[in-house]
Amino acid sequence: MARQPAGTKGSPKKSSSLNLVTEFFHYLREEQEAVQKRTFTKWINSHLAKCQPPLVVTDLFEDIKDGVILLALLEVLSGQSLPCEQGKKLRRIHWVANIGTALNFLEGRKCLCDLLAVVVLPASVLQRPLAPRTIEDMLETGLNEGKRGTAETNSSSN
Repeated sequence: MARQPAGTKGSPKKSSSLNLVTEFFHYLREEQEAVQKRTFTKWINSHLAKCQPPLVVTDLFEDIKDGVILLALLEVLSGQSLPCEQGKKLRRIHWVANIGTALNFLEGRKCLCDLLAVVVLPASVLQRPLAPRTIEDMLETGLNEGKRGTAETNSSSN
């Protein structure tokens, strides 16, 4: 009976099967990313069609890197006008300025949403955090709500 050389693990069939499975998962991941990219591109284009003149995204990553399309999308979605560096020869400094404008706008909207939540939401809702920051916080919030609901049901039935 032949012995395997030192340093080899398992049979050649097992390692080739493992490679096939790994390659298949890699293919599925790439396919899922491509589908998400196409779906998001179509969603963006449906909104950018409202611009005057209408804008079109063909390559999502390439077309939004200068921030012009991103700002146009935010304008359509928010109904507000945003300052934008435009032109045929935009440099990196202009890209950074446009992306910074978009991020500042979104940060301001987050604060506005938090303020509206404080004014509009009832006090019982405000006893817990408005926006959990981590998955653990979300799970903890969900678990505590379930415990509260069970405790309230048990106490009301007695």
